[in-house]
Amino acid sequence: MPTINGDAYVTDRKTMEEQPGERIGSSDATIVLYKQELTVRNEWTGKEHTTIRYFVPHVVLVEDEEEKQKEVEDADEEDD
Repeated sequence: MPTINGDAYVTDRKTMEEQPGERIGSSDATIVLYKQELTVRNEWTGKEHTTIRYFVPHVVLVEDEEEKQKEVEDADEEDD
């Protein structure tokens, strides 16, 4: 990518990471993090800078997921 300071090579890497969370009530929580690594390298000078940022985590309770699945199954049975 051309810039005012020369040509730049840009890498934008995004990943999802799961990390075990704290116990909430009787459930184990899973924290899902969205991680972005943005690297800009000046091709002329060889200088490079990486910025890493994490997006707001989303907490998923195992108990809640099981309850939602049961609600979907119950609704399907009512439709039959």
